[in-house]
Amino acid sequence: MLTVCISKLKISLCFSFLFLIAVNAMYYDRITILCLWFCILHELSHLAAMRIFGVQISEISFYGGGIRICADGVDMLPISQRLVVYFAGCAVNIAMSVVFGLINDTLSCAVNAAIAAFNLLPIDYFDGGKILSAVFPSGVRALSVISRITSISFIAFTVIAAVWSGTSICASKVIVLSFIILSDLLE
Repeated sequence: MLTVCISKLKISLCFSFLFLIAVNAMYYDRITILCLWFCILHELSHLAAMRIFGVQISEISFYGGGIRICADGVDMLPISQRLVVYFAGCAVNIAMSVVFGLINDTLSCAVNAAIAAFNLLPIDYFDGGKILSAVFPSGVRALSVISRITSISFIAFTVIAAVWSGTSICASKVIVLSFIILSDLLE
């Protein structure tokens, strides 16, 4: 892991993230570049919302399962501000999806819509899971069960869709999905 400290902010670049970038570079396609670019904008939106509400960001970590932002004080914000922070990334992806749809850039529209939908899944460390935890703080155990069921369902749906459609399965996509699944199970 490569770690750089800028003032009080720690930025970590894990080997797993570099590995995924390398694997995706071998199978270069426009979707990979768009996903990376729009995911970075998604996370920058969370950062902007946190800074607006005065939250101190302690670490940004790029790892195989995505980009993780560690911040001190998000849980202390009023629920309305927490919801803004948790929904900020998806809101930007939804807005960009609409804009790209209006200018007929179908691929960028679809990628942004997919990123928003994926992040709104009720999985613990995704935006959807954090939103549910903020709205229903007493249901943590139930949310954990929902998160596991959603993860397993998503994996099953992805495999069935890939097999049923007859589409060839790209190695880089399988590796990315594996990292996301392992990140959820190991957390």
